[in-house]
Amino acid sequence: VSLERAYSSISWTTDLLVGGMIPMSTAITKSGAKQAIILPNNGNIIMSAKQAAEVAEIPVGIVPSKTIQQGLTAMLAFNPEASVDANVEAMTDELSSVKSGEVTRATRDTEINGVEIHKGNFIGIVDGTIVVDDVDPIVATVAMTEKMLDEDSEIVTVMYGSDATEEEAQAVVNRLEAAHEDDDCEFEIHDGGQPVYNFLISVE
Repeated sequence: VSLERAYSSISWTTDLLVGGMIPMSTAITKSGAKQAIILPNNGNIIMSAKQAAEVAEIPVGIVPSKTIQQGLTAMLAFNPEASVDANVEAMTDELSSVKSGEVTRATRDTEINGVEIHKGNFIGIVDGTIVVDDVDPIVATVAMTEKMLDEDSEIVTVMYGSDATEEEAQAVVNRLEAAHEDDDCEFEIHDGGQPVYNFLISVE
């Protein structure tokens, strides 16, 4: 299931804005909706979302999701029969239930939080913090995910992007399952189709 299809599967009208190609306020107006909920899925644009809500002519709620994974988890709490405020409260409550991991290529050599990063290598980012650097995307993804798991973890979702393959995603899951065969943890694989990030991982 691609990310776009996942969002569109919920019983609401969905406008996906990529890279700020049009202003959120414009998207709200053109949607023709009587009310709207914005999931920024990026901490850097939450303020822009709030500004768009302030000038909108319809009720607009903001669920302050900072990652795609948070947004996907939050939308599962959406109730088409509930008010904007009630939905925002329920969806926001879900944000803390998920840990978000991203694997992408490093663009420069540096050192952050004690992690030595090499340009061109794959880095693992957990909730905004770089925790892993490795030349192999599978090794980087497994190592990052291990740092996200704890005794309360129940579901691990692996979404592979346009620069990764289902076989690589399966290799990640195989290694994690082997390391946690005695744990009560389920693993899922989805074709996210996202650019930039080879893998998006959510742990709930």
